[in-house]
Amino acid sequence: LATVSGTTSAAGVQTILPVPRVALASSSQVTAGTVNQGAVGHQLFRFTTAVTTANATMSSLSFVTAGTYAAIDVVNFRLWYNTSNDFTTALQVGSPVIGSLGTGTHTFSGLNVNTAAGTTGYFWITTDIAPFPTNGRTISINAITTGDIGYTLSAIESGSTRAGGAQTITTVHGVL
Repeated sequence: LATVSGTTSAAGVQTILPVPRVALASSSQVTAGTVNQGAVGHQLFRFTTAVTTANATMSSLSFVTAGTYAAIDVVNFRLWYNTSNDFTTALQVGSPVIGSLGTGTHTFSGLNVNTAAGTTGYFWITTDIAPFPTNGRTISINAITTGDIGYTLSAIESGSTRAGGAQTITTVHGVL
């Protein structure tokens, strides 16, 4: 498949551009664990996009949170990107989600994350846990599908992810 642009009149010029192919995966997903109150940048989910044929620019990403947590237990959700599988050098992309933080669908919009053809993009979704959450509540992110990712130009998408492991919120003794 290709994207065609230009004119079709006699002697007109048409440009044929290849359509990016994007393979979604989560071969190494976040496993179940615990997260302390006040934790910053705690990983909830990770996935990759292997791009071939042409560059792919992600414009939006939707994800669904689940668990027993309430909106007051978290401060935000953030999206991180890197061209290598190294969270410590990843860059935050887009604006954090800071409203309507309870369970359900959340969206990073207005993204401009380009992954070059022939390379893999590495993504992480993190949260900051509130200073005074409720002990024992859980939070996780459901599997992300190709339908949850938007691109600036059409892309041929394939693959799937697994859900992130449930994170149990813990509080320090003596703090409610």
